[in-house]
Amino acid sequence: MLSSIISINGIDYLTDQEKYHLLQEPEFVTAEDVGGFDDLWSSYGFYNEGCFEKGAPLVLNDQQLFSDFAFMDDMHFDSISSAISVAAETDQPASNSELLQLDEKSTPPLPSKTSELLSKYQFKFNARSGEKPNESIERGGSKLSTEDFMRIAASFFIQLSTHKDCNPFMLNNQFGLSFSGLSSAEIMNVELAILLFSAAEKVSQQRFDHGTNLIKECYKLCSKTGNSVQRVVYYFADALQERIHGGKGTVVKAQEVMKALLSNHPVHLATFRSLPLEQIMQFTSVQTILDNLGSAKKIHLIDLSIKHGLQWTILMQALSNSSSVDYVKISAVGTSEEEITSTGKRLTSFAEILKLPFVFKPVIVSDIKELKEDMFKIEETETIALYSSMDMNTMIIKPDRLENVMKVIRNLRPQIVTVVDVEAKHNSRSFINRFTEALFYFSAFFDCLENCMRGDERVRMIVEEDFFSPGISSIVAAEGSERVIRQVGIDVWRLFFARYGLVEAELNQWSVYQASLLVKHFACGESYSFEVNGKALLVGWKGTPLHFISAWKFQ
Repeated sequence: MLSSIISINGIDYLTDQEKYHLLQEPEFVTAEDVGGFDDLWSSYGFYNEGCFEKGAPLVLNDQQLFSDFAFMDDMHFDSISSAISVAAETDQPASNSELLQLDEKSTPPLPSKTSELLSKYQFKFNARSGEKPNESIERGGSKLSTEDFMRIAASFFIQLSTHKDCNPFMLNNQFGLSFSGLSSAEIMNVELAILLFSAAEKVSQQRFDHGTNLIKECYKLCSKTGNSVQRVVYYFADALQERIHGGKGTVVKAQEVMKALLSNHPVHLATFRSLPLEQIMQFTSVQTILDNLGSAKKIHLIDLSIKHGLQWTILMQALSNSSSVDYVKISAVGTSEEEITSTGKRLTSFAEILKLPFVFKPVIVSDIKELKEDMFKIEETETIALYSSMDMNTMIIKPDRLENVMKVIRNLRPQIVTVVDVEAKHNSRSFINRFTEALFYFSAFFDCLENCMRGDERVRMIVEEDFFSPGISSIVAAEGSERVIRQVGIDVWRLFFARYGLVEAELNQWSVYQASLLVKHFACGESYSFEVNGKALLVGWKGTPLHFISAWKFQ
């Protein structure tokens, strides 16, 4: 009988059955398990320093930061339509119909060549005494990131594209890509990426025979169990191959990923220890919500996809010692009554430990377009806050769903709305634009996993193969309604939300500061980057934005 674990290149590769057992969600702890309130809260990375007042800063426990839970809300999807992309570039507000429909006539002119598009991604070379670009690479003594390799490859692909007779199978022999300062292994990474760029260009030109040959060469040099460059190339080569075959097989897998990302899938917990991204996003959002509750006695929190509900344990802890709160109610929107009820039971148990008056209300809909404001049973004296984490991008492919949700939010008029989502530009109608943007985005994310999940390779491989890969395939291989994975950044959402009367609000500045402290508790923390965009916070990896955190109020 064969083992359910397969060893490839020294790494144990799991079958679907083994993945299921590895990622099984642990039982939620009870008061008896933890021996009391303070011990329970310390496992979340906070400790109780007296009475928490609404709006007061939450205190991070330096000893153990969120050690028992996990995050993975990455693989999200891109597009409200190319009309939105145009609106973002021109800063001209569009009508709802323009934002929610594809308008090819308004799409800006596209670069005529792959090399022209890649020019903005070139690596910065040294320029001493007339050196040619391939003579010296500026690296500052640090290890090159996955994205660095892609940028170097982009630079040389542009060089090579000027040589009409270039044979991409013989890069070393023809042009001697012996970069000064790079090891032979690093040069192989660059050459592999150049092959991928060449394959993508041939596919974009519908020269599928040439593209297939280049993809085969990529497969000889890459692997889903190799280094981060090899893994990125492997999954993007897969996506190119799927595009050649019509991209029809991407829809079901992409839909499954979207469903898993909005559910209480155990992968959210399994990666939470290693990646501070989710912790930062939850902490900042919850602290901002607390700031805007004022002196509210009846607090109604609406969550568009509650998942495990960890974000609300933070807020419940903060409110537990406030005598002014009559109750906290959470309305959780979703399609799976079983999953939401399970999360509700855990939160109710946690509220009992805190002795916090608490009500949990599942709002079950078979389709989000059926959501209506009267489902939330709003009391006249309740103060409402709404939280959205990775929900908005999943509705871009179905504008009627997105529009319905926005109308419901507008009718409810919450005191504060916090939105966390993907910061990416994967919505171009141009295949080569999407390919390029996605390649550099996922290169940064794969590099993040490579550095932050050392010693946890099996979970990393699950994230990459079961979550990232279907998203990459959808973005690269599919077109039209088949391309269900779509993502746009904060600049586009800012214009879109304005159509419904929402204006950007300030995030809690203390929590932004705490986010920069939190990452220092992780071995890879110094590589996380923070950037302010308007009033939103972009959280990224080595300068490449991955997610945004934002807050909104009605005018």
